[in-house]
Amino acid sequence: MVARIATFPFQATLISENARIQQNLAKTQLQISSGLRSDNYKGIGSSSQLLLSYETQYSKLKSYTDNINVGISRLESMFSVLGNMNGTIQQFLGGLSAAMSGLSSTADLQALAQIGQEAVVSLLNSNIGGRYLFGGSIINHPPVDLTDPGYIAQTPPSVADTTYYQGDNIVESIQLDDNFVVSYGIQADNTAFEQILRGYNLILNNPGSVVAMQEAFGLINAGVDLVATLQNNVSNAANLIEDQQGENLADLNTIENLVSQLKDTDLSVASVLMAEYETQLEASYSTMTRSLRLNLHDFL
Repeated sequence: MVARIATFPFQATLISENARIQQNLAKTQLQISSGLRSDNYKGIGSSSQLLLSYETQYSKLKSYTDNINVGISRLESMFSVLGNMNGTIQQFLGGLSAAMSGLSSTADLQALAQIGQEAVVSLLNSNIGGRYLFGGSIINHPPVDLTDPGYIAQTPPSVADTTYYQGDNIVESIQLDDNFVVSYGIQADNTAFEQILRGYNLILNNPGSVVAMQEAFGLINAGVDLVATLQNNVSNAANLIEDQQGENLADLNTIENLVSQLKDTDLSVASVLMAEYETQLEASYSTMTRSLRLNLHDFL
């Protein structure tokens, strides 16, 4: 139908209004179907900078929390290894006490010492997720090697010797947030392990020596006490990290809610708006149809 000069301005206004309502309706329908207020930062206007800030905070905090999960896993493994080590050593101490009392043979003690030493070395060479627990940052070889040429056969009185250690002195740590770092690493050259291994060394290289047995008993007992302290330190570090993990998770939840408020569609509001736009569009179409049917002769 050809537009009339008299009704053209009115019809042009209606067409423009229809386009505006259609655009708003399409935008609202998209918000409902996608669940998002907009698919870009521009679409949320002045809130875009705030949203970007929240998303940056979330990404950083998520990274810290992922690191915490790795740290907790390694601490749990350390705690378990130290517990197993304590059990192994306690068994050997029982056999050593029996030998010192003349209740078992030198051969039995030697065999028990060999088994105990191998067990402790195996535990110190524990590898979790491609990394050794007690080797610092070294990942390409085990931290303990008793065949190292520098590791000597001990005789009473023994001397401290950590030449078996093949790791480095870098202590593992974990970043919990922007300003909170916890160190938790333990190296296999720790005094506790050195004394225990030296005790086994004395027994294996001085068969039947009462002096060697007595010194070994003292060294290994002292080592056991230190292992208990290490295990307690690991437990404390794990508790500290888990507490921070709880705070981080709470902060992540808060940020998620804030981001959701800025990004996500309020379905109840959007549904009401869509109904209103549909009503407005129907009314606008009806008005335009009537205007197109108007004829000046009808009023003469």
